[in-house]
Amino acid sequence: MKITLLATLALFSTQLFGQINNADFENWTNLYPHAYEGEMVDSHAVANPTHGYIDNWSFDYDTGISQTTDSYTGTYAVVVHNWYNYAETILSYRDTLSMYPTNITGAYKYVSGNPGISGAGTVIVKSTAGDTIINTQFDFGNAEAWMPFDFSLSTIQATTDPADSIIIHFRNAEESCIGNIMTCNLLFLDNIDVNRTAGVEELSSIAMQVFPNPSAGNITVDAQNTSPTEELTFEVIDLFGKTLVTQHATGGKKVMLDLNALPSGNYILRVHSNDIYLGHERIVIR
Repeated sequence: MKITLLATLALFSTQLFGQINNADFENWTNLYPHAYEGEMVDSHAVANPTHGYIDNWSFDYDTGISQTTDSYTGTYAVVVHNWYNYAETILSYRDTLSMYPTNITGAYKYVSGNPGISGAGTVIVKSTAGDTIINTQFDFGNAEAWMPFDFSLSTIQATTDPADSIIIHFRNAEESCIGNIMTCNLLFLDNIDVNRTAGVEELSSIAMQVFPNPSAGNITVDAQNTSPTEELTFEVIDLFGKTLVTQHATGGKKVMLDLNALPSGNYILRVHSNDIYLGHERIVIR
């Protein structure tokens, strides 16, 4: 396998640091008048509520989805809310995935009207074999002003398969509205994304062979096309961005890395030369 080249960095970087399409809820289609516009404005102070369909996102009831110009950044945000008093709403995202996300980030507001009630979310990540790698649930507290959030996706299970697909659910509440009101439990969302904590710098045009991959423990990096005067640094990091192995060598030769002490799983190999980032590769230890 080859260290990733500069020509593919733009695609990989997007996948590494966030790959939710329409994460900022700016793109909507088929907008139509809001069924509870008066109540959303008068009772909940929602700015310019409008129903519609969000590109790349789905929901169980469009009556419980509102576009609003009260956004964290940009022009629009989405509000997931009860409608017809008791009917809660689920906003969903499904897509392919090319990395193991370590956290889900974004911004939210939650206006309930029901004490102790809050919104919730779930992130599920599947492997190429269909196994569940991540299944994490989280809760939003009440917040009348926009707040950023960063929830850990720490329940990564051992697997040799790369991440393949992701499912995200946001649910506003399961509780009915109190009193003679049709809409309540408003979960505002904006800038939703999944990402890794590991850093990626610019890549040069160099390419290296990494073998065997998967490996039982020892891997070899073919650095023969680097200069013998180069000082190379090899780092092996886990899926949470923690550096586990660091090894130094001169260029112009094949370098063996002893990774027998690492548990079976997926890692990232990063290569530096005199503080210049040369490339990275996902490696699998069996």
